[in-house]
Amino acid sequence: MRERPSPVDLNTTQDFYAEGRIEYAGQLYDEGMAAIKAKDFKAALMKLRLSARAFPSPTTLRQIGECLLDLGRPADATLYFAAAVGMVPHGMHIKPLLLLIKALLRARETGHALVRLQEVIERYPWMAPAITANPEAAIEELLQELP
Repeated sequence: MRERPSPVDLNTTQDFYAEGRIEYAGQLYDEGMAAIKAKDFKAALMKLRLSARAFPSPTTLRQIGECLLDLGRPADATLYFAAAVGMVPHGMHIKPLLLLIKALLRARETGHALVRLQEVIERYPWMAPAITANPEAAIEELLQELP
């Protein structure tokens, strides 16, 4: 019978403090953002995923989700937006939350999107009628207002 490896035995590249991981992640992030600016979303996705693997940050995860949305993969984008929402303090998570809802709506996960829309309505009560009438348009409007 074979023994299971212990977590200590597993080979991992997630050593955040050694070998300049944070700087490396920042460099890859910058390269990914340059690719986004050039509208090369596949190259951007590759660079940003490497950046997130070296040192995950909510901004990097959000940008990966945005690349996936631009590539027509909203279901895949939901994972990254949800992770970004989870990494940001509650009051600061509105942009990744709006993007998560947008991806859920595009992936036809309306039930999950509606649950998350309640958070948006609580924060922006004046948007409730617009959100109720046309959630995706209201989300786009709110995203345009955010930096």
